[in-house]
Amino acid sequence: MKRFFLILILISSLILPIYSIGFGYHVFKVRTAPEFSMNGWRFPTSVVYQFNFPVPDFIPESSTSFAFRLDNGLDYRTLRQNPETGNILSKEDKDYPVRDYMSLFDEFSLIFSQGFAHWSVTDTDILTLYISAGGRFENAYESTSYFSDPEHRDGVFHKVEGDKIVNRGPFGSGFLKGTPELSGSRSVFDISIEAGFDVNLMYDDVTTKNGIKLSSKLRYSPKEINFFTDTSDYLLFKSCADLAWTLFTLPFVDDLSSLSMMLTNSTTYRYLEGERIPYYVQGGDIWEAKALPREHVITSSFALTLFGPQFFAEDVYPYVSAFFDLAYGWGGVLNSDEIRVGDFSASYGIRTQMVLFNVARVYYDLGVVASDGNLGEVDIVQRFGFAVGI
Repeated sequence: MKRFFLILILISSLILPIYSIGFGYHVFKVRTAPEFSMNGWRFPTSVVYQFNFPVPDFIPESSTSFAFRLDNGLDYRTLRQNPETGNILSKEDKDYPVRDYMSLFDEFSLIFSQGFAHWSVTDTDILTLYISAGGRFENAYESTSYFSDPEHRDGVFHKVEGDKIVNRGPFGSGFLKGTPELSGSRSVFDISIEAGFDVNLMYDDVTTKNGIKLSSKLRYSPKEINFFTDTSDYLLFKSCADLAWTLFTLPFVDDLSSLSMMLTNSTTYRYLEGERIPYYVQGGDIWEAKALPREHVITSSFALTLFGPQFFAEDVYPYVSAFFDLAYGWGGVLNSDEIRVGDFSASYGIRTQMVLFNVARVYYDLGVVASDGNLGEVDIVQRFGFAVGI
């Protein structure tokens, strides 16, 4: 019976987008991962896109939408908790190496949203309410470096014994408390429902932004509806505030700017509770730092950005930004009985980009990453390359 339901949902997830292509198709973003690169140049590893069903606007001048959203690709992670106990690993741990692994995933959701109070200044709705239901498939594997680097054949799921590569226990031996998404065959199929709202009081003209955006959501994934792989049982609350203030702008031609400076901040609080909390829902990421596996996490990102001239169009421009990101986690360690004081992660540095029609970006980032909760490391990180992002 479980196999029947799984096949039915898979077929539905393929059929629904096909029927809705004619009604509207939108790509949100194409992401890249640092591990999937060649000579520093990153390649796309995942994409988020949406198919819109035609529905009338229930409220005049306010948007009503019903859509199917799909997010699929490749994600890189780090084994940070002992799979059996959930305790946070250290470099001295001999049973499990603190190394990266990769996860192939497909996440889908059906979303209904309704806007209220259309604001002509921004041509958007001030308030949007939404509700959604969806699921996520995952399969975890060794990272690409495990297969390509003969010096590192001791991976997360396999290890070298003599001249043989053998499976590393306890993966494949049943349910794992510390890493529920890696239990059994290291495959996941979770179902969840979500509701939230967005408040948009932000004037956004690409290189000129002023105002505030607020959002909150509540996601519930109980074990009673996760009967396929039984690896998910959690409640997530997340709230975010984005602020922007343009310090000055110098006009160019045709309503474009030649130079502008902007101060921005994005602050997020998330709370997680549950018996089985998979990695991908934990959140709390900042630039180049890993998520903190704690019940409460707050992140705050500050940036002072200088935008260069907008060449030919509003979405062709260079910029340089000085940033400072900070994350702090406290409360219980997720999927564990371990008691710890608060953990923090921080990163700061300079990022530069040349944006080409909001499709392609040539970038250079240089920064420092410090993470107390992730092995007490301090690293200097440098990135250069070409990325596609929509």
